[in-house]
Amino acid sequence: MSSPVQHRLARPLRVLVLPLDLGLGGSINAVELAIAVRKRGHDVTVAAPPGPLVDRLQQADTPYVPVTAPSFKKARESIRQVRAIAERGVDVIHAYEAVWMTLVWYGVHLPRQTPVVGTVNSMSVGGWVPSRVPLRVCNPVIVAQQPKRRVDVGVLEIPTDTTYNSPEIDATNFRRQYFLGRDDIVLGLVGRLHPQLKLEAVLSAVRAAAELASTFPIKLVIVGDGPSWADVAAATAQANSRCGREVVIMTGAMNDPRPAYAAADIGLGMGGSLLRAMAMRKPVVVQGELGFWQALSPETAGRFRWSGFFGVGDGQDGSQALIEELTPLLADPGLRERRAELSLALVNAYYRLDAAAEQQEEIYYRALAHNCRRGREYADGLFSALRLGAWGCRRQWDALRGGVRDEWNSLELIAAGLRKDIPAEYLAPWYPCSPSDPAPAGGSSARSLT
Repeated sequence: MSSPVQHRLARPLRVLVLPLDLGLGGSINAVELAIAVRKRGHDVTVAAPPGPLVDRLQQADTPYVPVTAPSFKKARESIRQVRAIAERGVDVIHAYEAVWMTLVWYGVHLPRQTPVVGTVNSMSVGGWVPSRVPLRVCNPVIVAQQPKRRVDVGVLEIPTDTTYNSPEIDATNFRRQYFLGRDDIVLGLVGRLHPQLKLEAVLSAVRAAAELASTFPIKLVIVGDGPSWADVAAATAQANSRCGREVVIMTGAMNDPRPAYAAADIGLGMGGSLLRAMAMRKPVVVQGELGFWQALSPETAGRFRWSGFFGVGDGQDGSQALIEELTPLLADPGLRERRAELSLALVNAYYRLDAAAEQQEEIYYRALAHNCRRGREYADGLFSALRLGAWGCRRQWDALRGGVRDEWNSLELIAAGLRKDIPAEYLAPWYPCSPSDPAPAGGSSARSLT
C-alpha cells in the first residue's frame, strides 16, 4: 500500500545517506540498504569518506559524493558539506551512528526542517543523541537500554543481501590460491582485526585451530586487516610452528570476501559478517567477548536474534569453548548440513535486504509525514547539548588520566544488557519454516513519535 506522503510527493523520494565511512565492515550494511532503496525507485545519494565500498556503489549505479569523516572538532566543516549536498534537493537525510546523527540534527534539521532519521549499528547509543531523531538499531538489547525520552526507537534487523551473498558463489579459485585441499574442513573468519570486541576472540580461534588440527583436517582462514594484525600474525606463526604445517592462513583484507565465505565449511564471527556467511548457507559459531563462543542451533537462534549475534562469556579461555562448539560439527557432516539449512532459513525469515529496504522506505515516509513541534524540538536540542557538553568534559578528563574508552562498543557498556533475561518469545526453539508456515515467534515494536 502506498503511503499518503508518497501520493503527496508524486515522485520518488530524494534521500541522502551518510555512513561513517566506506571501509569494509559495518558500512557494508549502510551501502547495501542504500542500493536496495534505490532499486525501489528512489533517488538515493551516498556521501562518506572514500573507501573500498565506492566500487560497490559504482557497480550499482548509485550516486556517491566524497566528504570528510564527521567530527565534533570540525563540526562546521561537516555540516557545511552536508548542507551543500542537501541544497541540491533532499527530502530525508539518513545518518548513520551518533556523530553524524547529532551534527545533522543541529546543523540541518533544526534550521532548515529537513527530516533526519538515524541508524546505529554499534552496540550502544550516545546518551546525548537528540531524543527526537527517529532511530533504528540492530538488535532488541539496544532498544531495551534506551531512555524513555527517546520517542521513536525500534529494531531494523541487520540487512543481508541474499542475492549478492548467494550460496552459488564459486570458491574454486580461492581454494586453489590458498592451497585448501578437498579433504580440508575450512573455518572462515571474516572481519576487522581490532582490539575492541574482536582481538580476544580471533586469538582464541587461532589457539583452538592449533589444538583441533591434531584430530581433524582443518584450516582456519582469517580474512581482514586492522590495528591488531601484528598480534594475530604472531599468534598464527606460533600455531603453525606448533602444528608443523600451515593450519592458520591470513589473507589480509579483501574488497570482495565472498569467495572466502564460499570456501568455508563453517563460519566464525559476529553480527553482519556472520549473517553474510549464513546467507551463503554455512553453519556458524557466534563469537563474543570474555571467552564466548556458541554454535547457532535451533535452541540458540532466538537468543542470537535478541543479542545481534554476539555474546558475553564468563571470562574463561575462549579457545576451549570454541573447541567444544566445533567438535560436533567437525565430526558430523550431516550436522553441518542441517545447521547450514538453519542458517539460510533464519536469514530469509528475518534479515533479507529487500524486506529491510521496504521497512526503511516506510521510516522515511513517516519522518516526512511527522508534524514537527518546534518548541519540543528546540527544548530537546538544548538538553541534548547539555548532555553532549558533559560527555565532552568527561572525555577530556579521561584523556588527561591516560586514556579514552570506546564509547560505542565498550564491553563495560554492553555486557549488562546482554546478560539480562531474554524475553520468553525469543527462547523457544527455532526451526526452518516452509513457505506456507507462519514466521517464528519474536520481534520488536518501535515506540512511536508523539
